[in-house]
Amino acid sequence: MNRASPRDLGSPGPPPLPTQRLAFFKRAAARTVALAPLRSLLTTFLTQDLQLRSFALGVHLVGDAEISRLNAAHLRHAGVTDVLAFDYSADTPHLDLHGEIFVCVPEAIRQAARFRVLWPDELLRYIVHGILHLRGYRDRTPAQRQRMKTAESRWIRQLRLRSHR
Repeated sequence: MNRASPRDLGSPGPPPLPTQRLAFFKRAAARTVALAPLRSLLTTFLTQDLQLRSFALGVHLVGDAEISRLNAAHLRHAGVTDVLAFDYSADTPHLDLHGEIFVCVPEAIRQAARFRVLWPDELLRYIVHGILHLRGYRDRTPAQRQRMKTAESRWIRQLRLRSHR
């Protein structure tokens, strides 16, 4: 006797597992980035702090030339910038977050020296900034910048506490 599976009887079966993809692409040799702890910290940030069930995020660690090219091509701005975020969520409504973040490692190193912080902390700040953009934060007006900076600083403090446990 053949037994029908739930799917054979028209039942949809169990819901699909949520997609949780976090991919890193290193294309800047300015410094070595410890990806394993960064991946762990960001995965916790995305799943626990932001409570995202499903995401697909690419984090590209790039140099001055690539970030300048992307800045000119997509924002029509000349020169180096710290971070660019590209939101693809309109194409994938089943994901809570879908996008790519391009982070300029040499800029993180320069700004870390300027602000007297560790460059990996500055790099983390840029990634959080990019994620906030993908979550709808904007920084075009002074009020938007202040709101975003407040959220960014709050999350950075939380992540630092978590990373030092």
